Formats: sequence, structure tokens, C-alpha cells
Amino acid sequence: MVKQDIERGQSEQTPLQSSGTESTSEGKKVKAIAKAKAQAIAKAEKAKAQAIAKAEKAKAQAIAKTEEASPCKAALCLICCSLFALSPLVYIVYIIVNYYIETFEDREEKDSWEVSVSEQWIDYLSPTNKQVNCTNSEPCRNWNCSYVKEHFLKDMDECEYDDYMNWVSAALVIWVILMILAARS
Repeated sequence: MVKQDIERGQSEQTPLQSSGTESTSEGKKVKAIAKAKAQAIAKAEKAKAQAIAKAEKAKAQAIAKTEEASPCKAALCLICCSLFALSPLVYIVYIIVNYYIETFEDREEKDSWEVSVSEQWIDYLSPTNKQVNCTNSEPCRNWNCSYVKEHFLKDMDECEYDDYMNWVSAALVIWVILMILAARS
């Protein structure tokens, strides 16, 4: 059996046809079928080429979008890394601020404590610098620590602060000076 027989639609069971009028009409059919196949193949190749071109165009657009988004991603990455690196410093500042807030609250509470004075002191805020007559038998009461500090310029033992704010403040000043000197060099 020959290749032409298969294209004509003949198989092993069908006998070969004789030449003549029937063979010309079948030849035209075979040519028409071959032409239709060639056109279908051409259309398929054209569609395939268009699909490849469309995919390449989409890929190029995706790459362009990625390149446009790269500065945003880089900036976002830089911000995240900066925040991560600065978080210990922020935590230290939080601890310091929290210490100062709590210490000032404790000092305000201590300043509001009532004290009794049993000595003769001079009131420096009065216009005449009057002397108060407080004795052991008749102590002066209803004064708080802040009033005694302001008017009499005295620090009573029960009004003294038992915190380390002076030391902490000195350490912070030294630390800031060292940071400034390190930044300059």
C-alpha cells in the first residue's frame, strides 16, 4: 500500500481503483482535502505564533511591573530593617521615660505628706519674713512637705526622696555627651 492510497482514503481492504473519470474526481477531492489541511495547519501555526507573542508581551509587562515595584520594595525593606535596628534604642528610651514618670509620681505623693513642725522657723515667702512659733508642746500642723520646702527652705527627714533620680540623670547626661562625641568622630 502506498502513501497516496492512505491519503485518498483507501485501505488494504479496498481494491485499488482503476484510472479514469473516477480517479480525477477523487484527485480533486484529495487536493481539496490537502489544501484544507494545509490551511488548517497554517491557521494553527498562526494562532500558536499569536499565543506565543501574547505570552511574551504579558511576561514583558510583568517584568516591567516588577521593575517599577522594586524601588518600593527596597524602600519597604529599608524601613523594616531600620525599625528592627532601632527597636532596642526605642525600648531603652521607653524604660527611661517610664522611670522618670514613676519617680515624679512618687515625689508628688511624698510632697503631699503632712508634717508637723516643732521648731521656730522663718517663713521666707512672707513679706516680713515672719517667724512661726512652733514648739514641742504646740507643733504646727496641716503643712505638707512642699509647703515646708517652699516657705521655710528646709528639707525634713520624712520629706527626703529615696530614689536615684540624680544618679540616673547624671548617667544619662554622660551617655548623651559620649554619643555626641562618638557621632563627631
